Amino acid sequence: MYEFRLQIRSTHTMIWQAPEALETTLLDEAMQIADRLASACRRTAASSCNATRNWVVEIFDEANGIFYQSPILSR
Repeated sequence: MYEFRLQIRSTHTMIWQAPEALETTLLDEAMQIADRLASACRRTAASSCNATRNWVVEIFDEANGIFYQSPILSR
């Protein structure tokens, strides 16, 4: 059983990291949450596309293994 965590990263910088693990242990549900977070960021990122073009929402585990990435903006 895994505990998934969310974070937003740019190519070189941590932007945000969830303080708590997701309440789900199912990767599919965690991926849906990451996609929704990326979509919400996408709506507010239009005015700052240059700053956010390399941002991704990531799902990772306790060992910092990245399971999934959802880009904020299309590449």
